Amino acid sequence: MRIASDGTGNCGYDVSQEDLNVVALSPTDYAESSMCGACMEIEGPSGKKVLMRVVDSCSNCAVSQVGLTPQGLDAVGAGEMLQTDVTWQYVSCPVQGPIRYHIKDGSSEYWTAIQVRNHIIPITKLEYQRNGGWVTIKREQYNYFVEPSGLGKDPLRVRVTAQDGQTLEDTIQSAAWGGANFDGAAQFK
Repeated sequence: MRIASDGTGNCGYDVSQEDLNVVALSPTDYAESSMCGACMEIEGPSGKKVLMRVVDSCSNCAVSQVGLTPQGLDAVGAGEMLQTDVTWQYVSCPVQGPIRYHIKDGSSEYWTAIQVRNHIIPITKLEYQRNGGWVTIKREQYNYFVEPSGLGKDPLRVRVTAQDGQTLEDTIQSAAWGGANFDGAAQFK
């Protein structure tokens, strides 16, 4: 299915006009944003395979159906088609460097929203450390983990869990809360 996108989508990523090989998933497959940032190898009707990144939910897509941009349809050899049959599978994303944390504009010690970016496999959970234990932060449909009462002052200790159960722990300094990006210490394997 053909969709329009600037690379942001429901996942809330930055505009990526230079890379519109992006995918929208059915609401079921989107799984309340848990597939944001996942990579898919999509094979078009000509047999051409292209790596694409999940950035959106497609309300008109049926389960297992994907929405592609005109650029994505071109990439898989189905440029002029509004709909075509494709096959796809999830693959590891070829990202460079560690995972990243993006702090949403308006975040503070009193209301905090964090998005995990630059991950090779989908993220299922983000937690923060409080009083020696881990507290899960609720993930919203727009791909931010939001703590309505805030996460307090730094340093903020977080733990990220990937779809396969791997975890990474990092410390985020909140010196420049809104819109700031922080590199984590490592990447999933």
